Amino acid sequence: MSINIEEVFQLLQQNKWEELLEFERENQKEIINTPLVKKVFDDYFIDALIHDLENKKDDIYGYLILKRVYQRFIHHRNITYDISDEKFQKVVIKYLKCLYSQKEFKLAYKIANDWSTLEYAKELINHYNKTQPKIVEHSTDDKVRVSINPDIQKINHTISLFKSKQEYEFFMLLENIIQIILLIQMLHLAV
Repeated sequence: MSINIEEVFQLLQQNKWEELLEFERENQKEIINTPLVKKVFDDYFIDALIHDLENKKDDIYGYLILKRVYQRFIHHRNITYDISDEKFQKVVIKYLKCLYSQKEFKLAYKIANDWSTLEYAKELINHYNKTQPKIVEHSTDDKVRVSINPDIQKINHTISLFKSKQEYEFFMLLENIIQIILLIQMLHLAV
């Protein structure tokens, strides 16, 4: 089966990324043996994709497309294709931004660790580590997770247990009476 080169160029020009990725998946062996089409994926695909996604500013669409691109090309970029690290790093950075905007923090952190040489990945790792709960050991060996949220203002949001001074005085009176009753019972038992 021969590849219709015109179809590849049209898909690329019209920014039909899903169809282009599907075409690449189905025809990978033929693409490798067709230098002109292989060059499209090596040299133009990544730049056109990133440019289009930045113009669309649709993080959900970007997330879905970049997820497929990342999963598909992470293994093939240096084996099957000659996609430079510099170009693929653009995909990684854009994908990390989309993951973060979609609140996929753990996956973003995992991928950022794989690409820890990138400045954006370092920032993401630091931010993720700062927002993770701290583990505090207690004498009972139970672990409690405490996280610091810098977005919350330092305002005392506590309320009084008692609504008035009279309620407080009544409570204290009952507490004293109970202590006296307990003391009398203890003295009665001691005699």
